[in-house]
Amino acid sequence: MRLCWALLVGAALGCGAGRSACGPAQFTWNDQRCGAPLSDGGAGNCSEVGDGKTYLRCSPDCQCPASAAECATLGLFKGGDSSCNDSVAVCFPSARKDCPVGG
Repeated sequence: MRLCWALLVGAALGCGAGRSACGPAQFTWNDQRCGAPLSDGGAGNCSEVGDGKTYLRCSPDCQCPASAAECATLGLFKGGDSSCNDSVAVCFPSARKDCPVGG
């Protein structure tokens, strides 16, 4: 019985232990979305997307700060018309996964 109690307490206290804080690498969310080329061969219209804020990059190996506790996947247009031309994992205030794994 004592062994079970010790394992339970150890598991509760050890949750998330051993992971260092995320950072110092950062990502500023500035992106550009562009439509397909026009029928006359001209460039498609582009618009700025993203919120311009800076976020800590993250991975399953680090602990995000309480103010942005989720390691979220942001999809990036990178000048194209698909929001998953690239992606970045950042500490974000809410859960988010814009792109499938590997997308």
